Amino acid sequence: MKSAKRGFIIEPNKYDYFFGRVAGESETRSKQIQRVLSEIGIEDTPEGRLKLEEIFEGGVNAPEVKRRKNPYGVTISRSVQVRGKKLLIGYFYEGDVLTSTPKVTTIIPKE
Repeated sequence: MKSAKRGFIIEPNKYDYFFGRVAGESETRSKQIQRVLSEIGIEDTPEGRLKLEEIFEGGVNAPEVKRRKNPYGVTISRSVQVRGKKLLIGYFYEGDVLTSTPKVTTIIPKE
């Protein structure tokens, strides 16, 4: 079950992706995200998830870096700085409705 957190939605299985627990074609990126989150002091604990959600909340209004459309909606990547690390956070707006609550889809560390 997905849950709305403040100004964004996050699917519960995304935490597995963010904290390095996926296999297959996304495994390398998942491990990279987990390593960078660990470097900035975010671990998979209730407190760490709260910190991550605070980053997502602040990122909703961060500078837009990239926009990608597909038949289902649009993903806007926004740039956030956290403890000297630059992160691109992907926010997906279903149906290209930018006034809707976006889903967090990815974190891309820029090292």
